[in-house]
Amino acid sequence: MSGNTIILIRHGETTFNKDGIIQGNTDHPILTEEGRKQMLRVGIWLKELDIDYIYASHLNRTKESAEIVANQCGVSLSRLKIDERLEEINFGCWHGLQRKEIISNFSNIYRLWRTRPYDFELEERFPVKELYDKISSFLNEEILHSDKKGIKVIVAHKGSISAIVNTLLKLPKSHHHILQLDNGSVTVIQERNTIETSCDYELCFTNEVPTFCDAPLIDFKTEERTKSYGELFLVRHGQTDSNLERKYQGSMDIPLSELGIKNMNLLAKSFTPNIPTRIICSPLSRAIQSAEIIANSNRIKSVSVRNDLHEFLYGIWEGMTEDEVSRYRHAEYNQWQTVPQKANIPQSEHLNNAYNRCNNIWEDYQKDLYSWGGSIISVAHDIVNRLIICNALDLPANYIWSFKQTNASVSVLAIKNVYDGRLRMLNHSGNSIKFRLSDEYL
Repeated sequence: MSGNTIILIRHGETTFNKDGIIQGNTDHPILTEEGRKQMLRVGIWLKELDIDYIYASHLNRTKESAEIVANQCGVSLSRLKIDERLEEINFGCWHGLQRKEIISNFSNIYRLWRTRPYDFELEERFPVKELYDKISSFLNEEILHSDKKGIKVIVAHKGSISAIVNTLLKLPKSHHHILQLDNGSVTVIQERNTIETSCDYELCFTNEVPTFCDAPLIDFKTEERTKSYGELFLVRHGQTDSNLERKYQGSMDIPLSELGIKNMNLLAKSFTPNIPTRIICSPLSRAIQSAEIIANSNRIKSVSVRNDLHEFLYGIWEGMTEDEVSRYRHAEYNQWQTVPQKANIPQSEHLNNAYNRCNNIWEDYQKDLYSWGGSIISVAHDIVNRLIICNALDLPANYIWSFKQTNASVSVLAIKNVYDGRLRMLNHSGNSIKFRLSDEYL
């Protein structure tokens, strides 16, 4: 692991969270007993990491959350930095009101806040713009231009965490609300190893709520969950021997390794509270095997194969290791890593064609779930899942490296008409966080 790893923790549940009251940057709410337990679980989950610093906003709910995490991780309070720039959005006259009151009394302004947050104006201020200005200042000073690379933990708020992610990934400001971020959840963003001199970041996983069972369960029954027509679970197949050797597989029909089967059995347990109504998979055997493991574990009778879910076709790269490609086909590899939509790999599928293929898949899934509801598990591949996520979030193909997809992982998309919480979870798995942040995690 090289470069910066930024671990973003949303503070534990507060009295205001529990009652559905807007708290913003006020300091009245306090952590509930459940909120303290959430932070205890997070601290235990992170304790095997070598943390450089913990940052927290100055508000009591984040300071207390950060202190609990620091204590569990053995981080001295001298390495706990309080920074006012990490505070939550200033909601002014909305503070202390319940959401239903705001929707009733400020319907047009509230709609603007949910659909065009950067244009949201309240009391002659632009609260989201103010937030992003503060976050940009913090990132430039503490993260982007810091000489010391390592693991930095930031304990903050839903708004400030969203702003950090959007800023580092260079997402449009309209996407401020795309992440579901529950109380006590962990989101991780890492610096990518790229050929470019500029800093590039990749979202490793989001909205992970630590538990103490073997396979943390996917559970969205919280007050933060926004209504949707259903959910799409994007699963990347389990590991193959070629994955372990870091070979480009593409259309090569390679089965799961023993470790791949083991990890898929672990992931299959995650679906217990959200039994899917149907499973659809790629025609390649590594995806079919993975889908059948999930189906058998959750008593789902059948698996449907969809031919266009096949992996990106890598042409002459197929069967080559990443090291071989970077050494012998350097120009192509450089393009693929930095401007993938312009890469010309001989005999390969062009990324823009793959993007359009995945757009058709996404639109079909949406129509299905709008009509029938429930949920779909789609078992496919790295690039295909990345491109489906880009389509779901209305992002062009050049954003594929922003959303990590590892073997035996699941990402969850909500089917809805707005961006609000559309990415419920990214790249969830049952492995330890130390392994998930290592270079061995493929």
